[in-house]
Amino acid sequence: MNSLILCEGKTDCVLLQYYLEKVHSWIRIGGSSFHAVNKSWSNLFAKDGNNLIISETKGCNRLSDGLITAVNRNENAAPGSNDEFFDRIVIFSDNDETDTIANMISDIHNKLHTTSASFASPIQKDAWNKVSIQSIEGVKEFELYVMFIPFDENGALETYLLNCIGSNDAYDKGIIDKCNSFVDTIDPNDKYLSQRRLKTKAKFDVYFSVRTAADQYAERQNILKSVAWENYDTIRADFKMFADLG
Repeated sequence: MNSLILCEGKTDCVLLQYYLEKVHSWIRIGGSSFHAVNKSWSNLFAKDGNNLIISETKGCNRLSDGLITAVNRNENAAPGSNDEFFDRIVIFSDNDETDTIANMISDIHNKLHTTSASFASPIQKDAWNKVSIQSIEGVKEFELYVMFIPFDENGALETYLLNCIGSNDAYDKGIIDKCNSFVDTIDPNDKYLSQRRLKTKAKFDVYFSVRTAADQYAERQNILKSVAWENYDTIRADFKMFADLG
């Protein structure tokens, strides 16, 4: 089986790579020839005869464009070439605003009208949706999963991870709450933290500047990988659908 995960940015990609390697034993093969958008970060993984590509789209508003790229590849996959057709595609998105989910699903429906894709029923989030397309070999199906993080509030992957840490350790939750309050009040005129997304990232960075003070100038990806996310029960439960990829 061949699968594809589309993420907004490299930070999400790197965390998912780390998680899938640790929890589901995927092995990184190297850079992938498939890119969701031009020159985007993209890596190929293998496990038990299955292939997986994780690719960034360089922004939330380009996730649906990355999906179109993948659908076009499925439509034009060479007959008998099983390694070109994506059997399962996951869109991994931040839940930034109150209307993020509705807008994303609407955008996917609208843009897929430019392809041969059709659905038996409207797209549902957090579920596998069957999609039919007209390929070179005839009508074929793949499955689409649209996942928004965090699940029950507005925010981003960083919000979700801080919530997981806080629910796992009361002491750390106290630090996280103080860091969040600091970020919410430190720039009252929004001179520097002018967007919700910037405040979300700042809260994450401020907490980790305390937790890993000696390494605060390391790349965000290295900080993410320094935490044993695979040991957090909440993450393992919420990310259980990744086991469906192979």
